[in-house]
Amino acid sequence: SFYPFNTQYSSDPKLLNIDMRNINANVFQASTTVYLSDLGNESPKVVNSIMENIYYSNKNIISHLGSSEQKIRLDLLGLFVNNEMFYFHTSMKNSSQVSFEVEYIKFKIVDKKAAKLFPVQEIEIKPVRTFNDIHIVKGKSTLRSIYVLPKFTIPGDKVLIIELIEKDGGRHQHIQIENSDIVNAKPINKLDIK
Repeated sequence: SFYPFNTQYSSDPKLLNIDMRNINANVFQASTTVYLSDLGNESPKVVNSIMENIYYSNKNIISHLGSSEQKIRLDLLGLFVNNEMFYFHTSMKNSSQVSFEVEYIKFKIVDKKAAKLFPVQEIEIKPVRTFNDIHIVKGKSTLRSIYVLPKFTIPGDKVLIIELIEKDGGRHQHIQIENSDIVNAKPINKLDIK
């Protein structure tokens, strides 16, 4: 975050120290808050707080969206929405003794009929923020991540695929998400944000 402000000397200052982690509206006017274009009308501080709250509360509110093959499991634990942003809470479990090195994770919209094949035409939606980005999942371990994506909906003949690809390996996973799951994303309660 960047906080520009003007200062001038005072022999008796009203404020001596400023804690930039807890910006108070009395110290800075709201018009000085800078929003990053990829976050729309949401402040980076709020997005980070939401990601942390989802991660540390660790609630599993979705049980029907997952993929498991060759002792690797990818699950969507929760899907949340706040101020035009989606928050995808994912879990990756490695039940084998062999580490899983992540080549990439991709969110893409594809035709329903071609979802199980490798479609030529796809629309990739890139996360604008990630909390606990996973690069490697060691054997016999589980890691979780939060991915923030800008708001979108899916036409009836398409699905969202979360694709997890193993580097130099073949234990790839993918989760197919329908539009009904997207529109039923759980809203974030502002009172729960610390």
